[in-house]
Amino acid sequence: MYIFRKKSLLKKFISKISGENFGTKVEKILFEYFDLRKVKLWKGYFLSLIKVFAMLFRVWLIIFFLGNALEFMPSLSILSFSFLSTLIPIPATLGVQELIQSFAFENLNISSSILGAFTMLLRSGDVIVSVTGFVLFFKAGYDFLKGKVFKNEK
Repeated sequence: MYIFRKKSLLKKFISKISGENFGTKVEKILFEYFDLRKVKLWKGYFLSLIKVFAMLFRVWLIIFFLGNALEFMPSLSILSFSFLSTLIPIPATLGVQELIQSFAFENLNISSSILGAFTMLLRSGDVIVSVTGFVLFFKAGYDFLKGKVFKNEK
């Protein structure tokens, strides 16, 4: 991992750097973030782990309520194939998640009808979270602008 060596890649590719440009500033920020002694890096790792475990619990809970109680490793494989299906940059990926996860469900001897219900529940949960964030974002923006506009009118 090149970033842990703290050697500049930009200075190798850019022959003349007059002062600090935007690229070297960004690189310096990245070096500061990926310092193993900094608390920010470990907070980021911890928050990522919490997110993955929450998603793993969500997958296990959906499968459990659909009638198949799974152990840890099968739930992890379903979550892994779910992550894999979102990594593929295909526009309008409706159906790609089902196609990739059908491999995992088939190997776990889970019926394809549960696969359809699982992906619909997973997608509807994502839509609910997205719409809630969208509404809260615009409400916060509206309140911020309302405070600025009324503050200037008085």
